[in-house]
Amino acid sequence: MRRTGPKVVINKISFLIVGSAFLTAILIVRLFQLQVLAHDYFQDIATREQYGYIELPAQRGEIIIKDYHSNEEFLLATNTTLNLVYADPTLIQDPLYVADKFAPLLFDIENERAADNERIEELSKNLPADLAEEELEELLKPLSDKELEKKFKQNLTQKLSEKQRKEILLTSNIEEESLAKIKSLSVPGIEIKENNVYAYPPQISSPSITADQIADYVKIPRKTLTTLLKGENRYIILDRKLSPEISEQIEELIDNDEKFLGMGLKEEYFRYYPEKSLAANVLGYVNRDNIGQYGIESTYNTKLKGVAGKFQTKKDSIGRQITVGESSL
Repeated sequence: MRRTGPKVVINKISFLIVGSAFLTAILIVRLFQLQVLAHDYFQDIATREQYGYIELPAQRGEIIIKDYHSNEEFLLATNTTLNLVYADPTLIQDPLYVADKFAPLLFDIENERAADNERIEELSKNLPADLAEEELEELLKPLSDKELEKKFKQNLTQKLSEKQRKEILLTSNIEEESLAKIKSLSVPGIEIKENNVYAYPPQISSPSITADQIADYVKIPRKTLTTLLKGENRYIILDRKLSPEISEQIEELIDNDEKFLGMGLKEEYFRYYPEKSLAANVLGYVNRDNIGQYGIESTYNTKLKGVAGKFQTKKDSIGRQITVGESSL
């Protein structure tokens, strides 16, 4: 007769307790790793997601002149601020509705007439010499005020409707070796013009694959490049140098109608000369990049240019500033 050892009875409840204790230990270790060891890493991610940064342009120093006899001071150069209005087309659900409301506020007949004159001048340079006089007059006929207003509204609607950018400059002055590599790949939607690499998002079927192909040559991280190649049109400027009255009307529209989600105003700083042309040849002027040209503006540019600042503020889930949240300069 074969003899066997004693049977071991496994208590199911004991097995469950041991298993639960093991899983709990794993969870505790994992939570410790995420909350303690990797705390700084995830804190940085949360900060980047919850906070936005707005660059505050440097305000240029003022230039003041004093009368030798009366000691009276005159302000020759100072700064002024005017708003620009921008839009995020990806957030605008009804471009036609927005254009209907904004076109009357942004339309400037003098600017549109000047643009139409440029159109006519450019067109006249390329017309065939054998055109009949009637055809020539019809082609070079200026648009009426109503036609200009209609054209302005159509262009505004088109801008607000373009949710994908048509062209993106990825890099300029690329090295010859990298340039040759990109050319040899013949990637759809990628084009080289005068040592500049351009992307055309509507022609790119797979941004991630395209990014894998050219990221090393354009020196852009793959993840960043993939986002760029999608071509989301998140920011377009509709108009600049708005008058305070127009800015106020636009702000009221944005604040009181959800259909204007994606619209906003932003201050721009401009050099202003209160005394007009007084001492203009001595003062000089500043260019579009706020750099002094000639005269005092150029000689003392380093001292006058100021220092740019940064405004940090909390954002909501779609990137809008939370006005009651924490903020710092």
